[in-house]
Amino acid sequence: MSQKVSPEIVRDPHLFAFFVNKGKFQVEEVYNFSQDDLLTEDILVLDTHAEVFVWVGHCADPKEKQNAFDIGWRYIEMAASLEGLSSNVPLYKVTEGNEPSFFTTYFSWDPAKASVQGNSFQKKVALLFGVGHYAVEVSAWFCLHFLN
Repeated sequence: MSQKVSPEIVRDPHLFAFFVNKGKFQVEEVYNFSQDDLLTEDILVLDTHAEVFVWVGHCADPKEKQNAFDIGWRYIEMAASLEGLSSNVPLYKVTEGNEPSFFTTYFSWDPAKASVQGNSFQKKVALLFGVGHYAVEVSAWFCLHFLN
């Protein structure tokens, strides 16, 4: 007697950005995502089908930061009804600069990019031009005082 072995279905992970537009919760998928899509002003959800991560950028809206788990649970509820995601999938909150290896494995992770501070534009300038420590401090100050 031969037994059929059903292989696990391997699905690609998906990254989603969330917006509140006129009081309505909206989701937009980020296709062909990379580490560069993790913008410091955003909160994003990475769905690996085995777990869900809510990534929280340093300069994200403070109210959204407080509701990071709510965003994750709302995503899980939506994905459970539309995509068949298990409603018992583990949910993790990941903060910018503290990404664990089990999160970074889904990206081509560059630690140098992760260590640069400031808003998204300032980070790109620092990486492009190799701007020094002073610019990073100014960027962090700008983010703290004008974006929060």
